[in-house]
Amino acid sequence: MNEREIQSRLRKVWGATAFPFGSVKEIGFESKSQKEVIEHWQRWIEMGMSGILSGLHGAGKTFALEKVRSSLSEKLYQVIGFTHTSLSASDLLSTLCQKVGVPHSSRRGQTARLLVEQWKRSGKKPVLLIDEAQNLSATSLEELRLLICSRAMDEPTREGLVLCLCGDGELLPKLRLSVNAPLLSRMGYQMTLEPLEEKEVEDYLQMHFEQVGLKTLPLDAQGLTLIYQATDACPRKINQLMQHAIILMLEESENKISIEHLQKSVGKVPSIRPSKIKELH
Repeated sequence: MNEREIQSRLRKVWGATAFPFGSVKEIGFESKSQKEVIEHWQRWIEMGMSGILSGLHGAGKTFALEKVRSSLSEKLYQVIGFTHTSLSASDLLSTLCQKVGVPHSSRRGQTARLLVEQWKRSGKKPVLLIDEAQNLSATSLEELRLLICSRAMDEPTREGLVLCLCGDGELLPKLRLSVNAPLLSRMGYQMTLEPLEEKEVEDYLQMHFEQVGLKTLPLDAQGLTLIYQATDACPRKINQLMQHAIILMLEESENKISIEHLQKSVGKVPSIRPSKIKELH
């Protein structure tokens, strides 16, 4: 089936206005853990504290980061975001200078001085939000540490750089390596974005279906349990599993997602471990 055929069948079977289960950002679902992370993150930034957020791939870290970013007043903060973290240390500094609006110097100390002076002139607190931070090299992490340290050379001001590192489960172990110990010692907090709770999985599914016009879930309690167990309650995995199950349901001319549809679809999601698939069959 092509996309047009899928849309047509969904309208006929469910009266759906669109194919459900796009990105997490599209429906704006906030779990209990996300709400806590966002609240605490905002507080730490206001206090001028640098720190770390980690969590599973697809758990909603980027969504939480964007929520925090959008909540910061443009009058009080200069927010700089990074998502391409495979840059070299030199390219990282060059890109940062470009974003801030200062010339990049080949001399490390000169670059740091120019950045700090610009932040002081702006009267805003600089906040550096780095997503996928687990991919940063040791030399890039060292450059970030030196930027944090550069503010300590001057009289403390509200313009001191706040560094927020966001990444997967590899981030904290990487920062705990001896080479990164100086940077880790300057991180004031560590938060973990937890997967959805079991009841939240049902709420998450319901919100997706309501977004396209369905008032009731087209699956039973057994199906909910399988989804919770198979996906580790990770929103991205839930989206992927449900997309496969819905297409399979349509191909078999059914109007409800059965446990068999879900079981067959589990093996089609690359991020679900093979051992997990065996447990569910």
